[in-house]
Amino acid sequence: QPRGAVRVRLLAEHGVADLTGPSACEVITAEEKAAVHARLGPDPLRTDGDVAQFVAGVRRRARPVGELLMDQSVIAGVGNIYRAEALYRERIHPWRLGKNVPPARLRAMWADLEELMADGVATGRIVTTEEEDRQEEDDRWYVYHRTGRPCLRCGSRVVEDVMAGRRVFWCPREQRRPPAAS
Repeated sequence: QPRGAVRVRLLAEHGVADLTGPSACEVITAEEKAAVHARLGPDPLRTDGDVAQFVAGVRRRARPVGELLMDQSVIAGVGNIYRAEALYRERIHPWRLGKNVPPARLRAMWADLEELMADGVATGRIVTTEEEDRQEEDDRWYVYHRTGRPCLRCGSRVVEDVMAGRRVFWCPREQRRPPAAS
């Protein structure tokens, strides 16, 4: 049975795929699809995904990196869970300005997203925690939706804020908040 706000269900002989909670869901023409694709940033799931384009897209902006990861023109396919978790795994505070994140850290984040997102597609579940960090069976994420609960690595209480209209989560010890200008 469908769970949640299913907008589209694709049913085939060997499986079912539900699209839940998209910000937009509509039937479009091939030309409209091509126009949408032209506006998207590089995609970590695609073999032609361009890490250099992603790094340049983040580094040229004086906006928070947590906001940039949700901007589909900067990087395609990253949603709120992957944003929170990729930032945590790379120890980057979501309010740090994109232009101040070192290129090597952005490349490492891209590589991590490639792996995490490919695993999500293969398994149909988003799991970002390492097995040794899981304390309970449902510890799938380090910070996403864990407000007030202890960080799985350091025990600090996970906090949240609102960024560009979406909730964002982080560990205050593992992801230190940068100075105001950073």
